[in-house]
Amino acid sequence: MKQPTAALTSIALIVSGPDMSTIAKTVDLQTSELTVEVPAGSARTFTLLINTFSVTFKGQTTVDLKPGEEAVVDITPTLESTQIIIPDSDNYRVVQISDMDGTGWTEIDYSQLGLGMVNYSEFNPYDIDFDKEGRIYVANNSDGVIRLDDINDTSAEWVVKGAGAPYYVNAIAIDREHNFLYFTIRYNQNVYQADLSKTPPWIPVLFDVILEPEITSFDASGIAADAQGFLYFANISSYQIIKYDPDAAAGSRVVAIYNTDLGFPWDGMDVVAKDGYVYVVDHDSPTHVIQQFDQNLNFIQGFGSVKDPPQQAGEFWSPYRFVAILNKKLYVLDDGTDPITYNPMSRIVSFGNGSGEGWETYGKYGSGIGEFDFPFSSGY
Repeated sequence: MKQPTAALTSIALIVSGPDMSTIAKTVDLQTSELTVEVPAGSARTFTLLINTFSVTFKGQTTVDLKPGEEAVVDITPTLESTQIIIPDSDNYRVVQISDMDGTGWTEIDYSQLGLGMVNYSEFNPYDIDFDKEGRIYVANNSDGVIRLDDINDTSAEWVVKGAGAPYYVNAIAIDREHNFLYFTIRYNQNVYQADLSKTPPWIPVLFDVILEPEITSFDASGIAADAQGFLYFANISSYQIIKYDPDAAAGSRVVAIYNTDLGFPWDGMDVVAKDGYVYVVDHDSPTHVIQQFDQNLNFIQGFGSVKDPPQQAGEFWSPYRFVAILNKKLYVLDDGTDPITYNPMSRIVSFGNGSGEGWETYGKYGSGIGEFDFPFSSGY
């Protein structure tokens, strides 16, 4: 694999297969090759896990090994998962935790980025995604998109920044297969594309979404990209989920639209493409606020309701934004207002799939460790 930009923290090799004991080895970070004795046999699976402070790469190869022979096993790790990295917008910081107990709490704010920001309001993180090298991209609702090697990066860089007119970026998505960054700007009918293979800062390519006959108004609060390069928009202007092909000719880019059972999400919603499915988080759905679709936007299932206050699994304050989008579980930022005290509420909710299995919550409103201040229930 290409050496990640961020420093490695650990490498592990696991070898498993029928009729053998699993072999697990920690690999010296300085080594250039590794020799392992493995019992001969069929279907020997070599799994390599490579970690930086913020992400995990995984590669896996299965081979048959003949007795007494030496074999070279090639493994190509790709980005597999990330820590839970959270745009804590109204605390003007990005937070990283390892689990829903808040383990490993690490944060970075405007003063630590190395970008010369002199005011906290210059850093207003709204959305986060990752490129195939594991770097973190932050949608900055004050202006542009910022890239960090990992959560400890004190020499971050602008990859998109306004020249005269700020880019109030509220949602981003990275097509890791084709190496493109896509983003939307608050109250703007366009979608922008930047080529990650080029040296930043980039001048983005504009897609005028209103040129599509199926779209009469457009304001995307959420955007996602799947492995084939299709985009999905949460269009709160027309209460639609849109599948969009950026490679098609203008006027023929809309592949599918879903606009049933979405309610009127004045406070916004989000969309994520994951494991061959599309998930939507929608505060005001009349039946369920988490919805699962196939990649043609055919509805599969949904769950969850808005409860004031939430008291049990499946009840939310006001869910808005997906985070940690590469991980097995779904993670959603959830905020609202306590009906008795009128105090703001902010937390993270996680669950296993479109039916809500493995429900967990973490965090509360505030500005300290274990506390968040999300802006979404008051308007995206």
